[in-house]
Amino acid sequence: MSNSTLVTEFMLEDFAENWELRILLSVLFLLVYLYSLIGNLIIIIATTVDQTLNTPMTSSSG
Repeated sequence: MSNSTLVTEFMLEDFAENWELRILLSVLFLLVYLYSLIGNLIIIIATTVDQTLNTPMTSSSG
């Protein structure tokens, strides 16, 4: 038994006509990016300030 897929056409939607949707999606992706960036910066700052956060955590399931 084999699995095969034949793709003959690929369509990519263009949001250039709908400026409101384009702006909304741009703002949404910008907010998600900034949220992720700020979260990563908080982790970097926290591990730099508190050196005990740099020690590895080990757990024993004994």
